[in-house]
Amino acid sequence: MLRLAVAFAALGAGAVAAPLAAPVIADCRGKTIELVVDVADITYEGVLTHTVRAFHYEGVAMAPGPTILMKAGTWCRIRVINNLMDDGCVMEERFNEFRCPNTTNLHTHGLHISSAEDDMRLAIRGGTVHEYVYNVPANHMMGSFWYHAHFHGSITLQLGAGMAGGLIVEAANPAVELPADLLAMYDDAIPPLVITMTIYGPPSVAQPYLAQFFDFSVLEGVYNEADQSKGIPTNRQLAPGSPGPEQVYVNAQYQPSIDIYAEHASVFRFIHATGVQWVALSLNDSSCYMTVIARDGIFQYTPYMRVAAVAMSSGSRADIAIYCAADVAGKTVNVKSDIDVPYTFGTLNSAVQSTVFTINVRARPAGVDARPVPVQEAVFPSYLTSLMSSGTMVKVGGERGTKKIFMGHYADNHSSINGKFFAPWSTEAHDDLYLDDYCLGTVYEMYLFQEDLINPTAATLSNYIPHPYHQHTHPFQIVEQHGDLNGNVIRRGEWRDTVPDFNVTVRFRPLDFDGHMLMHCHTSAHADRGMVAAFHVSRCPSTGSAASTDDDDELPTGAVVALSLIPFILLLIAVFIYCLFCKKASHDQIHTENKNEPSKV
Repeated sequence: MLRLAVAFAALGAGAVAAPLAAPVIADCRGKTIELVVDVADITYEGVLTHTVRAFHYEGVAMAPGPTILMKAGTWCRIRVINNLMDDGCVMEERFNEFRCPNTTNLHTHGLHISSAEDDMRLAIRGGTVHEYVYNVPANHMMGSFWYHAHFHGSITLQLGAGMAGGLIVEAANPAVELPADLLAMYDDAIPPLVITMTIYGPPSVAQPYLAQFFDFSVLEGVYNEADQSKGIPTNRQLAPGSPGPEQVYVNAQYQPSIDIYAEHASVFRFIHATGVQWVALSLNDSSCYMTVIARDGIFQYTPYMRVAAVAMSSGSRADIAIYCAADVAGKTVNVKSDIDVPYTFGTLNSAVQSTVFTINVRARPAGVDARPVPVQEAVFPSYLTSLMSSGTMVKVGGERGTKKIFMGHYADNHSSINGKFFAPWSTEAHDDLYLDDYCLGTVYEMYLFQEDLINPTAATLSNYIPHPYHQHTHPFQIVEQHGDLNGNVIRRGEWRDTVPDFNVTVRFRPLDFDGHMLMHCHTSAHADRGMVAAFHVSRCPSTGSAASTDDDDELPTGAVVALSLIPFILLLIAVFIYCLFCKKASHDQIHTENKNEPSKV
């Protein structure tokens, strides 16, 4: 459906910035692809070269990696070959440190698929190979997703090095699922825009204690010390005239240019493929405007919302329609990331860059029709049925109310969720591993909050570092935003998988897949140090069944059948007893009548 490899440089020449390079596409629609993990020298032209762990695709080292193309209703097989040195990683029950720099795995961020296929407990150690098989449901909504290294303990190092990439899911039947105006715009979409960063030294707007989380050379040293000299010297070299080592890139390019036509809405598919800072993108020309079409790989409901800026935490995505009026033709529009946009949370963890990319607006030539921003709504699949009017929410254990999720820190910079440290390989009781138990098909409500933000002051907000809450497998719907976020960050009623914990109420309904469901802060350093939890989703008797993903938790088939027959057996017993009673009553009545009848001579 999507022509992903369009060369937009052909639209016009003369721009100072280098034209945006379309990402390398790894077609995984019913195919097998290979990602090799190895050491590589990665160059960001005009900025720096450094040595990192990176994905290699078809013999080429890439940071970010290739953009993977999947399709709803089709399988995808990804063979991950880890050529790094074995770091001797030991899987411990409570494993919340920067550890295991050469052990990895793969997370398909945002996909509604089985946790058995997207299993974060898996360890691909140096010198080993693992083959993932993803079965994308036929009703999976098309959208912008991404993949990245996600082994607990090494996420910060590997994701910071660029071990990530875009992931696009095509619709199984786009002509049915998309209205005509959306279909036309996505048919010639701008290539996916994968946003990554390099950071050496704490960002100017960050708190000092975050230095080891952001400074890549310091971070490499932390891993090196923890794992017996398994670290890799970064060998960072700045290019002549480099703007500095802390930069934001689009498709591994520094400040590229993108060509669009005036009076012709174009969709930009932003993928914030990092584990660190927020970006807040805005335009410097009021004759061009941005409209949110989709967030986190899920289309918005109509009317689509025009925004002043697009604020994205690490891990989130946004499909934005950009429309420029005729009088902008011939101009260059600047797109920056800054902290002066109208959204209500603090600025200590926001990327600041005066130009992230530029847009060259060309006059619309003959043969190219004017195209307004779409107004029609996409078809939503069953797992995205609105929960806005679901009534009283259920909390496991028979309670009614809202489950509160609190992500917090401790004095030694270790982190937790609801005061509980992550125990991914726990051999202890079920309750030690899982934060809560949920049932398939039941609607749950959660309140994402920080205690000091319940009644925030201006001073509190200015020092607020939002934790991006990310939930695997099952997306959630925004019910209420307790604070004016203006739609630049979140919008009431939209579906998401990554949002700030700014006193936000969400609802979700686990469907299709049982088993473990991970949730965590998407600031990767917080996750590696314990800000992760798991829910357990079960096939409860009142909610039907689904394909099981945790065999050890599954009832044998015979037991399930037997349980399902219990109501019918009880009914038969009741009928039998009733019939016996009726027969006895009838017999007694006949006997009485016979006693009262005169004797016959």
